[in-house]
Amino acid sequence: MIKGADIGWVSMLEALGITYVDENMDKTDPLDLLKSYGINTVRLRLFVDPPSSCYWKKTNDERVMLGFCDRKNVIKMAKRAAEKDMYIMICLHYSDHFADPEHQDIPKLWEAADDVWAWGLIQEHTEKFMELLRDEGISPDFVQVGNEINNGMLWPLGKYPEEKRTLAKFIAAGYDAVKGVFPDAKVITHLAEGQDKAKFQEFFDDMLLTYGAKTDVIGMSYYPYWTGKPYQETIKDLTMNLMKCASKYDKDVMICEIGGLEDKPEETCEMISKVMESIEMVPKNRGLGICYWEPAVCKKLLPDSYPLGACRMVEKNVLQFTEAMDAFKDE
Repeated sequence: MIKGADIGWVSMLEALGITYVDENMDKTDPLDLLKSYGINTVRLRLFVDPPSSCYWKKTNDERVMLGFCDRKNVIKMAKRAAEKDMYIMICLHYSDHFADPEHQDIPKLWEAADDVWAWGLIQEHTEKFMELLRDEGISPDFVQVGNEINNGMLWPLGKYPEEKRTLAKFIAAGYDAVKGVFPDAKVITHLAEGQDKAKFQEFFDDMLLTYGAKTDVIGMSYYPYWTGKPYQETIKDLTMNLMKCASKYDKDVMICEIGGLEDKPEETCEMISKVMESIEMVPKNRGLGICYWEPAVCKKLLPDSYPLGACRMVEKNVLQFTEAMDAFKDE
């Protein structure tokens, strides 16, 4: 099973003077600590042309840390993970900042593009980064074309459901660009709200069955915290959605993002363990695994106080992973 951790903030936190310690308070590379918990995969996000400050003013009242997520720094972190024999998952945000169901902003460099031009830019951007990875001796195992694209990407050009055909072309362009360089890499199409069976069926019926998009893996986010419901009320729907997507579309499935409250690590550990059981229930071994977003941080370090990390601050600028990560340990 893929046991992953998104670590897009780690290199920036380290540059800010943050260090990590093990249970004995010994300073340790955070990637080594993650491996000690059973994490075998790192997920790294890439923005098109992120601001040099590495922060984004998401709303008038909310400023968020982006991390070092430009080409140079993502390659550097990918090499660091590869040297530790970890699998690599690249998550392509076709934006200059976080892309999600509420934000799919066109990169500033692409603002003049129409849908045909944008299709070419997606292909060129994706292909070029894949070639840079190849030139550095890095072979990604998974590549996400877009992030949480429930409502499409590159708005308004590829907005869903208004521009279904264009969105399908965008997804296919990214897929073909990845496969042209790394034919064995598994390409992921990722939506939020993995418990919403109807939403997934509508989207993938349109994209895969009607408009000819391409993918190898259907990825899901699962955040009970953001829905306001405990996982016990939605995990059955998540499990059924995993099974339905795998069977109906003949695709592998994966939980690309999951997280729980950092100040309730035991509950988070329990939730992750139950979701891993759901993944294992998917027939024909089509349930690939699960990835935590983003464990190596605590809310005290983030301007928006994001609460779903999996670290505690044990001393000033010193982090230690919480019991939430015990879910990934081999029994």
